[in-house]
Amino acid sequence: MSLSTARKAQTSVEMLPFIGLALAFLLILTVLIAGRLISVQVQNEQNDLSVVTGNLHDEIRIAVTVSDGYDRNFTLPLRAGNKNYSLQIINEQTILATTDSYESSLVTFNVTGQPKVGENTIRKNDGTISLN
Repeated sequence: MSLSTARKAQTSVEMLPFIGLALAFLLILTVLIAGRLISVQVQNEQNDLSVVTGNLHDEIRIAVTVSDGYDRNFTLPLRAGNKNYSLQIINEQTILATTDSYESSLVTFNVTGQPKVGENTIRKNDGTISLN
C-alpha cells in the first residue's frame, strides 16, 4: 500500500467519529422537533374543544336573552385540532365536547335537543330554547 493510500484511509477512519456525532445530533434534534409538534397538536385540540363549547354556550346565551320566535342557524367546526369530536348536552344544561383523548365541558342555560358537529339551528318558542 502506498503512502498516499494509507493517509486517505487514516483520514477516512478519523472522520467516522465526526460523522457519528453529526448523525446523533440530527437524531436528537429530530426527536425534539417531533415532540414539540405533538405538543402543539395536543394544545390545538384542547383549545379547539374549548372554543366549540364556548361558541355553543354563546349561541344559547343569545337565545335566552331575545324574545320568543328567535330562530338562527349556526355552524360548529367539523374537527377539533384535526380530530373528530362528539358534542352533547347532558341534563339539558351541561355542554360536553370530547375527542379520543380530551374533553371540554361548560354549564349553560336550560336547552332541549342535542347539538351536532356542523350545521345547527337554535330556536326560542314559549320561553324554551331548543336545538335542531
